[in-house]
Amino acid sequence: MITLFILILIATSAAELVLGYLNKGRLLKFSGIGLSAIIVGFSSAVLLEAISAWPIIFAFFSIFRVINIFRLIDGRKQKEYLRSVYLRTSQFLVIYQLIVLLFALLAKWLGVGYLGKWYLLAALELISAAVILISFNRSAKKSRPLTTGDHLTDSDLPSITVAIPARNETIDLDECLSSLIGSDYPKMEILVLDDCSQEKKTPEIIRQFAHDGVRFVAGTAPPDSWFAKNFAYEQLAEEANGKYILFCGVDARFSEDSLRKMIEVMIAKKKTMISFIPVNYLPKTSQLKAISLQPWRYFWEFGLPRRRLNRPPVLSTCWLIEKSKLIGYGSFKAVSRNVLPERYFASQAIKRSDGYSFVQSDDLLGLYCQKNYSEQYATAIRTHYPSLKQRMELASLLALAEALIFFFPLVIVYIGFVHSFIFLFSAGLVSLVINSITFYQVVRLTYQKPIALSLLVTPFMAALDIFMLLNSMWQYEFNEVIWKGRNVCVPVMRVEPKLPEA
Repeated sequence: MITLFILILIATSAAELVLGYLNKGRLLKFSGIGLSAIIVGFSSAVLLEAISAWPIIFAFFSIFRVINIFRLIDGRKQKEYLRSVYLRTSQFLVIYQLIVLLFALLAKWLGVGYLGKWYLLAALELISAAVILISFNRSAKKSRPLTTGDHLTDSDLPSITVAIPARNETIDLDECLSSLIGSDYPKMEILVLDDCSQEKKTPEIIRQFAHDGVRFVAGTAPPDSWFAKNFAYEQLAEEANGKYILFCGVDARFSEDSLRKMIEVMIAKKKTMISFIPVNYLPKTSQLKAISLQPWRYFWEFGLPRRRLNRPPVLSTCWLIEKSKLIGYGSFKAVSRNVLPERYFASQAIKRSDGYSFVQSDDLLGLYCQKNYSEQYATAIRTHYPSLKQRMELASLLALAEALIFFFPLVIVYIGFVHSFIFLFSAGLVSLVINSITFYQVVRLTYQKPIALSLLVTPFMAALDIFMLLNSMWQYEFNEVIWKGRNVCVPVMRVEPKLPEA
């Protein structure tokens, strides 16, 4: 039976390849819908053959194959670019399904029974939970604030430019600037770029601080090939006079000596770039909302061995870089479409004498972040899919991995309990406990205070993150992602911008 499945898989894969070279029109639409129906029917047959882990995973990848076909039919991207990403995604998804089928064949050949498969899965769950906990603790330890007695005098401090892009801002910009002008840093300039705000309030707020030394920069509209925030960063970098540039969002809040301590950390660690992890204020909502989005973002930055993957942990809230290095890495022209440009610069800094660090703030460093739940939600939608390089096949793998690592232990506990399999029950329970401890620590790091509720809801927070990832993918591929009044899909996804109606 598995051999037949492999043959059908190869046949549908060949059809997908042919589909990639069809021109947009009725032929593509009808062929695509017909092929999608075959793939769905084929996956349903696999599920009916045996309801267990491997058919479910096989069907899961089939869903993404169908979405990929409809992406081709929709045709929102530049034609050649769309064809290349469609074919790449199709190939990877088929390979994933082949691997699943081959594992099923191997298990059958080795005589691994029903109980043996669950034992193997439970063991993998335990190993994964332990690895993530160890990785998180290692990353958290490395990112602790540097305690040093070496304080620089005013004359020894280098010049610094604080660069803030602003568009359609309200009270957040006012509060951010108020905290900055209270700084005791002697060689500082503050630049705020009005990124073509649709309302007059943003430039009015900026001009209110002109007498405090805040310099107003009138931004120009970004080209379609640029992500708007990166174009604003590029204009700010060109205007900056400081040796170092601190890029930050309007949600950042600074203590009087924050900038001094940031520079002292930079010099003491001998780095050319640092991303700072702020202490987050608890949103004025329920605790459940508070632990649902922002901590999970931190979880993925800390929980993976990112340096080994050459994708160092970063945050866009506040990051400091030496201006000459920024220019040497190609400035923002090198990442014009990238939603997370700081990741590129961090990677470049690591390649050159390990010049990058990820550093936590605390009450001593005095960097804070004020972001409400709706802003966290918008950020999650805007960054989730681009953080995977807009690759549907990677989104499918991450969603599956999250489900297996964080939600599946509940299934294992249930099966172990119902069938009185003590090892399964114990292994699933231990995996749940380890994951809960990890997430509890992430929440504590995020807000610098413990929240007991985070020990009880980890699987459901993982399910929410999977939903956010898939929602982000869907919005980028088939809808619009609006940020600050702009559709970021045009530059990020190379979507053909719609012409105004005649």
